[in-house]
Amino acid sequence: MQTHCSDCGGKGEVIDKKDRCNGCNGKKTMDEEKVIEVHVDKGMNEGQRITFSGEGDQAPGITPGDIVVILKLKPDDGGLFERNGEDLIMSKKINLLESLTGFEFTINHLDDRVLVIKTKPGEVTTPGQIRVIPDEGMPKHKNPFVKGNLYIKINVEFPASFSLTEEQIQNLSKALPAKNVIGSLPMEHEEFFAEPFDENKHARNSKSSRQEAYAEDEEDGGRTQTCVHQ
Repeated sequence: MQTHCSDCGGKGEVIDKKDRCNGCNGKKTMDEEKVIEVHVDKGMNEGQRITFSGEGDQAPGITPGDIVVILKLKPDDGGLFERNGEDLIMSKKINLLESLTGFEFTINHLDDRVLVIKTKPGEVTTPGQIRVIPDEGMPKHKNPFVKGNLYIKINVEFPASFSLTEEQIQNLSKALPAKNVIGSLPMEHEEFFAEPFDENKHARNSKSSRQEAYAEDEEDGGRTQTCVHQ
């Protein structure tokens, strides 16, 4: 019969009690806590690795492994900026007056600087337009003096429907180019009010119409016959 030695545990080596280390009690390894400082360079991005060679678990006769730190990008606490490589992207709402006559606002940047962002006098900003502030993005890795750009997507808030008074409408008519006015119309004509598109409302109606058409087609046998005159 063969069995493991109760003294060495099958390792073929026994350390005399008087020679055993008080810390590991002859196991040759012991757990310890070690603080490793991880230095993240400016401009490093998500997924980049920082390796500490030989800082892994150690054992007699075995080369220690490495500790590998993989960076995970933390979202902006204020929810203002979104990173895209070396560029920063943000959205900004302005009202219709600012869109037509110019705007100005401040940004608290990631490095605690306050930036004043504004347009030139008389410059018009259209909805969805993207403005760029050069060299105000993220620093380039290993070359922090070179930075990406800050892109600002402009969203224009229009006044609510029926919120303008007649006087305000007249003043706007004087300040803005004249709107299109229809001339003479035929005696018979039809008028429609263009509704704002509602995906749920209008898509459902379209789908319902298609289902009704399919149902009628199935009631007729699902087949259309053409009469041929002779």
